[in-house]
Amino acid sequence: WPPDGLVDNFYSSRSPLDNFSRWVRSRKFYAVLPHRLDRAEADWHGSQPENQIKPEFIDHEPDGSEAQSVLGGPIQARFTFLDKDE
Repeated sequence: WPPDGLVDNFYSSRSPLDNFSRWVRSRKFYAVLPHRLDRAEADWHGSQPENQIKPEFIDHEPDGSEAQSVLGGPIQARFTFLDKDE
């Protein structure tokens, strides 16, 4: 490489028309890419099985302590796992 680190001229076997067509194809690719990714994501979400977990949240009454009078009673979470047949 030259001592100043800059390349003055270089050899390319591609014609200017090839360079231009590559530039056009890359512009088209990156213009369409977000739409393709959105469509692929929507297709993937559509192919996933339905939720197999049924959550149930139970609020219990406060027991009269000072903390629970401010925050409320405890919350219990219960999860029911459904079979594929249900």
